[in-house]
Amino acid sequence: MADLENIPEMSVAKSAQTATSEQIDVEQAVFACVDELIQDGDLPAAAAKLMNLRAVIHADVARVTTLSDGTARLVCEWLAPADVVSGVADESLGGEPLATLEARSDDPNCKLYKGAQALVADMGLKARGVVAEQPAEQTDLERALEREIESRMRDALESEEFVIHLQPKLDLHKDEIVGAEALVRWFDLRVGMRLPNAFVPLFEKNGFIVDLDLFVFEQVCALLHSWTVAGVNPVVLSVNLSRQHLLDPDFPQAFNEIRDMYGVSSFYIEFELSETLAFENPIAFIDLIDRIHRAGYACSIDHFGGGHSSVNMLKDLEVDVLKLDKAFFGGSYVETGREADVVATVIDLARRLHMRTVAEGVETVGQRKFLEDVGCDVIQGFLVSKPVSVPEFERMLFGAEISSGQQD
Repeated sequence: MADLENIPEMSVAKSAQTATSEQIDVEQAVFACVDELIQDGDLPAAAAKLMNLRAVIHADVARVTTLSDGTARLVCEWLAPADVVSGVADESLGGEPLATLEARSDDPNCKLYKGAQALVADMGLKARGVVAEQPAEQTDLERALEREIESRMRDALESEEFVIHLQPKLDLHKDEIVGAEALVRWFDLRVGMRLPNAFVPLFEKNGFIVDLDLFVFEQVCALLHSWTVAGVNPVVLSVNLSRQHLLDPDFPQAFNEIRDMYGVSSFYIEFELSETLAFENPIAFIDLIDRIHRAGYACSIDHFGGGHSSVNMLKDLEVDVLKLDKAFFGGSYVETGREADVVATVIDLARRLHMRTVAEGVETVGQRKFLEDVGCDVIQGFLVSKPVSVPEFERMLFGAEISSGQQD
């Protein structure tokens, strides 16, 4: 069983009054419930604890941004206001909105309850290294949530529910922030914050990611413009580019039009490309890099080392930045051994190929010291900062808020 000592044992009413999401470890609390379910088979007790947890978090899902995929999904679906899922419940979940779960937590015929059971059980099994077969109820729930997201996505874009957060990048030679990665967040007016892993994969599948990429790019250009007008020196901001753009023969025309509209320099914009794109279509990928460079932008290979990386591919890819995936240095300290040799070799090779190196996912002082010793240029990760709102990033970089009209 997981350690339950640090998880508040409270009634729903009391918990809402005496605790906040900042005061509890949500990951620990969720997995404690899962442990109780798997070890003791006591589903009603686990459900009751999740209900208490939901009361503590309430609609403040915005603070729960660093959970694992399974936990994040369960948190979003259980801790959102009850009426969030009621709109899609009638069609595929037997008309059982989440609110009825409190009254029917011991009713095995409640379809939504059974769907929640499948989610919790599957997450618990995965935590123990067992992949469970997906039950029909979970598939129904997933499909209903996808339909709900797709019905909202365009209105959400028009109503500016999507915003960018910036994760700072720290130059190890200068010991100062020299840029940031722009990451999209969705503050749904009905649900609260939707975590990226709840909608980005769906948008990549249905093509809406192209519109979202352009939106993020425009937000970045608007921000760079506001800094220029304010008379402060901009830093390079990077934006992620999805595989959908590989298929666009006119790329990057739409991006250039936005850039020119705001009158910003391409010098301050970097496109981040996933390493998997290079393996899916190497010729198209090389052409994409060429078009990015001809338009004046820089580009980087993201998550290098996290998938099918081959150092041999670097000779054909004239990118400006190599972003090392945290899989390269997953431990707290990597100062010795084969892992350290590989990282040091890749960084040295990147330097010889005139690429700057950025290590992402850096979380410990030991990792920073090692990367500094082997000559890595820049680090990004929770050791430097989590992704923050634009005003907070400006306070970190400039000591004051600069832009106007940016959402906090």
